[in-house]
Amino acid sequence: NASEKLEGLAAIAADPSPLRERDLLRAENRGRIDAIDISFAGQTTKLRQTGDANEWKLYGTPKDPTNVRETEVTNLLDLLFQSDLIKEFPPANDANGHWSN
Repeated sequence: NASEKLEGLAAIAADPSPLRERDLLRAENRGRIDAIDISFAGQTTKLRQTGDANEWKLYGTPKDPTNVRETEVTNLLDLLFQSDLIKEFPPANDANGHWSN
């Protein structure tokens, strides 16, 4: 029925969440990551892959740079690349560049 199809389309237009990508990062880009910035409460901590050995360093502490264990970065990347990591989206509104009814 055409009216049922239009109702379904209207429902998706009102809330496109079921169609949105839920992966934060795509797996094919994992090997290209050499920097991660983490911002919280107005402060930014930076992870950088540096040097010939591609060692990870942490910046944003009083002891800059601080060595970081490879396993810790791997665990963080595993989390960021986890499938379906995004569980919900904020409601659309004028403040974040979207319009709403």
